[in-house]
Amino acid sequence: MGNTDLDVIPSSPLAVNTDHMCVITLPSLEFHDFDALPVKTTLYNNGRTVTMNGIWSSDKRPSISGSSLIDRYCFSHLHFHWTENNNLGSEHTINGKCHAMEMHLIFFKRSCKTIFEAESQQNGYVTLAYVFNITPNEQHHFGIDCITLNLKKIQAYRKSVEIPAIPLSRLVGNQPGEYFTYLGKAIKLNGDFGISQWIVFTEALDVSSEQLREFRCVTNERGRLIRSNCRAASVAAANHAPYLVPSTRGPDVAAAGHTPYQVPATRDPVGGGTWPEARAAVPFRGSSSSCRFKINKAHVLRREFVKNRITHTRNGAVVTVPAVEPISSSHVIENHEEWMFNKPPWK
Repeated sequence: MGNTDLDVIPSSPLAVNTDHMCVITLPSLEFHDFDALPVKTTLYNNGRTVTMNGIWSSDKRPSISGSSLIDRYCFSHLHFHWTENNNLGSEHTINGKCHAMEMHLIFFKRSCKTIFEAESQQNGYVTLAYVFNITPNEQHHFGIDCITLNLKKIQAYRKSVEIPAIPLSRLVGNQPGEYFTYLGKAIKLNGDFGISQWIVFTEALDVSSEQLREFRCVTNERGRLIRSNCRAASVAAANHAPYLVPSTRGPDVAAAGHTPYQVPATRDPVGGGTWPEARAAVPFRGSSSSCRFKINKAHVLRREFVKNRITHTRNGAVVTVPAVEPISSSHVIENHEEWMFNKPPWK
């Protein structure tokens, strides 16, 4: 990917406001074999964070597909981000709120042999991001418990330990909820840029402060405690803002360690449309290819009256970016209810 393309791709993580995102419908994001038990599960301290990977039989390796993904993507590993402050431990900031911790699940394209090969390719890997909140009653997340109970064994740099096998569904459930998605870049250790499609879930999972304290006991290569390993969040330009994808999960299905998801009655300030009725109101950016989405007129009107500027506050600093330019509702009526929209740049 050329330097020109890199210049327009936002740096991850992001500070976002979901009320100002374009809401779109995509094919369901599918989780495959998240209930499968690995043959072996290993925790590792790489001096920057705690990672967990596993070995599965060839036909049972967890993978994801659907949504805007161009292929099936296989699970590589997961890792965590935290800080000293229980209220500032996530990398992404959602609607002005930081969370206690953030977990990233890394998946690489099925046609690649390893994550390292995938990192060198466009559309090579995908990151699923989950944020965590401290529960008022200090209830433990039973999946995270399987990790924190073994962290004392890998406190030192480059220590690893095999832990009892756990499926990914114990950590994140087996059905996705509401998420926003974008293409983001990050600087790797060797100075190169890594580009990932991000899928960030807006519904926070539960974790206790006791579990979170265990992560802060891990040390880096200098033997010092890793008290913070979060990057600063940036704000994407309006023409490269993430897209919000409503949940397709039923109200009776609960995420791991979390209460059942309740579909909101409405998220649209104009027209009163419910979440399942939400449709794309602006085109995807960055490609000449196209796909069809139905338009909800309420979303077009919402874009008409959206504030001229979006303001976001993080750690006391106010960041302001231009809002997306509105679309004429009369243009929608003239062109009926279906338009051809551009696909995302990663398609």
